[in-house]
Amino acid sequence: SQTSCGISDWSTAFSFNTVLCIDEVANDLPIIISEADADNYFSSVEIMTDGTIIDVDVVGVTGEHTWVSDLKIWLISPSGTEVLLLDEVCGQEDDFALSFNDESLLSVANTDLPCPPTDGRAYQPEEPLSRFIGENARGRWQLRVRDGQFQDGGSLNAWSLQICLTENVEDDTEDDIDLSLSQDIFTICGEEELSLTLTNGQGFGETRILTASGLPTGIDVQFISNASENTTEIQISNLSDLPPGDYEVRFDMSDGDTQNFATMFLTKQAPPSIPILIEPLANSILSDTIVLVSWEADANANSTLEFTTDSTFTNDIIAIPVEDSRLALDLERGLTYYWRILSTNDCGTNVSEISSFTIMLPVGLKEWVGANISIFPNPSNGQIYLDLGGIRERLSMEVRDLNAKLIRQQMLSPKQRHLVNLAELPQGIYLVRLIGESNGVLTKRVLIH
Repeated sequence: SQTSCGISDWSTAFSFNTVLCIDEVANDLPIIISEADADNYFSSVEIMTDGTIIDVDVVGVTGEHTWVSDLKIWLISPSGTEVLLLDEVCGQEDDFALSFNDESLLSVANTDLPCPPTDGRAYQPEEPLSRFIGENARGRWQLRVRDGQFQDGGSLNAWSLQICLTENVEDDTEDDIDLSLSQDIFTICGEEELSLTLTNGQGFGETRILTASGLPTGIDVQFISNASENTTEIQISNLSDLPPGDYEVRFDMSDGDTQNFATMFLTKQAPPSIPILIEPLANSILSDTIVLVSWEADANANSTLEFTTDSTFTNDIIAIPVEDSRLALDLERGLTYYWRILSTNDCGTNVSEISSFTIMLPVGLKEWVGANISIFPNPSNGQIYLDLGGIRERLSMEVRDLNAKLIRQQMLSPKQRHLVNLAELPQGIYLVRLIGESNGVLTKRVLIH
């Protein structure tokens, strides 16, 4: 202070903190959750303000997913701290819409949570958000959704982050010790190595020690430092020896006094195993037109059943995506069928062996040989003629698609030529089967275009 007698000594310096609350909405949505694979999905928001966290809420976590119990949801801070918010709740119910707040009187861990969890209310999470208190708020925050099963999918549609923090008014020049990775989510198949860049803040001293953890023995991690630019190139090799699975890899940096870490999420996938055909046994002779086929295939792959009557497996192939490991087929008598299973994921496709079975004709039926029966024009726009050659008897005509589904059945009088109108059928290949009163049978293919 100053008077007419002079200026006094300065008082003792002091500082004070201000409380700032930030609401940041994720803008990288929606994110599709694939039904093809079990995988991790990440959405992020950036907090641009430095300050010490005193409260965190996660608001409006909304999405669609069949069997919501397949899902786990975490919040990850820029410092790498993970808090589990939701853990495989509500069985086979669908979808989710809720918020997470430590101060809520309701909890996801007991009967407070409705199923499906879509009431939009706030709940205490599985683990407390207070674990973030004391950390610096600045940086990228991530919402991690883990879909632990394939076949069911959906999307993450919305969420926002509310953070309250204290700002120190006196000293805003705290050394920058942030660590950031050029990429922190990797999904690999057969790659031998991968590279990424770690950037560190200027708050670290010149002598820095960098270590990696979270990978099994035998995986080589090398660091190539560029001190002038505060960057380190990270090269990870021998990844072909890495077993399939999810890995959380942590990079720690220390200069003896200051330390921090950054986290990378690595998923190693493998090509699907080769499917194994179970039934019917190869070269089986069957009497029923309903044929149950079954197989063993990789549960984390998409499977397709293919079958045909072409022994070379090059023509008239029917492909049916399948979710289970068995399927009932309604097929045509008097034909030999060849079938196989294809299993596919992001790392490739594997194919089973080809097996065959024959569905025999009912007792008394015989294939017409040399009957000189013709169908024309073929291909056709739908108007076809049946020329029965020397056949002079009443006939039953069946028209089926290549899945052996019966499309039409009618009786034909004993005359040489019949006009049949199939113009209402969609374009494709159809099986026209003729059965005579004398138990003769003949099947021909017709292309409608």
